[in-house]
Amino acid sequence: MSGASVAKTPQQRCRDGVVGSGSFALSKYVPNQSITLVKRKDYNWGSSLWAKKGEAYLDTLVFKVVPEAGVRTASLASGQVDAIGSVSRSDESALKGGGVNLQARANPGVVFSLGLNNSRPILQDEKVRQAILFAIDRRQVVDTVFPTGTQPATSILAHTTPSYQDLSSGVLFDAARARSLLDSAGWTPGGDGIRQKDGTPLRLTVDWFTNAATNKSTLELIQQQLKAVGIDIVLKEQQIAQVVQIQRSGDFDALWGNLTRADPDILRSQYSTQLANAYRLPPTQLDTVLADQAAEPDPAKRQSLVAQAQQLIVQNAYVVPVVELQTELGVSKNVHNLDFEASSRIQLHDTWKS
Repeated sequence: MSGASVAKTPQQRCRDGVVGSGSFALSKYVPNQSITLVKRKDYNWGSSLWAKKGEAYLDTLVFKVVPEAGVRTASLASGQVDAIGSVSRSDESALKGGGVNLQARANPGVVFSLGLNNSRPILQDEKVRQAILFAIDRRQVVDTVFPTGTQPATSILAHTTPSYQDLSSGVLFDAARARSLLDSAGWTPGGDGIRQKDGTPLRLTVDWFTNAATNKSTLELIQQQLKAVGIDIVLKEQQIAQVVQIQRSGDFDALWGNLTRADPDILRSQYSTQLANAYRLPPTQLDTVLADQAAEPDPAKRQSLVAQAQQLIVQNAYVVPVVELQTELGVSKNVHNLDFEASSRIQLHDTWKS
């Protein structure tokens, strides 16, 4: 974006439009209805990774806001639209049967996780945090709620993130181990099955936001899984506009969310106590490792440091990884070269229609 566009308020940008440098320019914006882009004439400074040099193939792009999954699917099947996002698991078979191509890629960055507030008395105990990690059956979550091909989390980073480290042996479903950890931490089952310690129930509130269709179903399933080991979870729906305020206030037990970024330095942004530290981690060796990886110019050495950071986060269960967010598209057979870029956003410069 140009400096002048950056200087405007969000309200001014929505009203006046923006000036950018991409191969498409904003033509029209109708709040909650559509966004129209047009091809930039004489464009010739695109990425060397793109197949087409110069201007894009398509003259116009129209993004339509269609909240209902069934309407999106029907619109694609009838040819009213050329591609749809947020494909639901229940619609996959019908789309495939109609000749639609399903394209998917896991979003890089921090996976969908329970972000635990490490300053809460209950969650200051590493054994409690680890028990939560082992009590979640990620495979059941994926197979029940998410689109086909979605992967359970095997680290705090998704596998599409550079320097991702496979820590699946430390991100296991092991209910017996979870119960043993809670036993050793002094939490004993009560008459209703919920554990107690010194008269205090093992109860946590998870704040969640309405920014993904799978959030509610996922958390309700996790709620059942944690109850099976004696942890009571209360789900509290919040508006997405409140997320920053809630994080800054620290007035929460756990937050549900993810953060897409195609660079492992997202770990420093999220979990260094020298930065936002939304989850109130205490100062530890992790701070040093995160700072070192950001300053390390040697790729091999940096990869080793990023791996170490992932291990520290998972082993200490500062947060609890659950599932990789996957971007899945339904694409008409008449659409070609619609692809994903590094952050799993769609890349449309090379796209064309037959």
